[in-house]
Amino acid sequence: MLLKVGPRGQITIPKSLRKTLNIEPGDSLAITQINGNLMLQPVQGDIFDLLGSIPVDGPQDFEQIRETARQYVARNVMQDFDTDE
Repeated sequence: MLLKVGPRGQITIPKSLRKTLNIEPGDSLAITQINGNLMLQPVQGDIFDLLGSIPVDGPQDFEQIRETARQYVARNVMQDFDTDE
């Protein structure tokens, strides 16, 4: 399937894929770059769903937290991708 990038960097996900993946207007997608490829994956919920689920004491390194989250998402996207083939 070939998609064209618009002047503002946008793409349109074809209706058949949106229907297959149950992607609705307003849904969030995670995009990850892996070995020069872009991976899109629907996201269920958001970070605020996790609020209060982990006890935290003292100051936090939010840049490290973001990097850990990026790595976690990338691993899960790759696991999902590997099982789909």
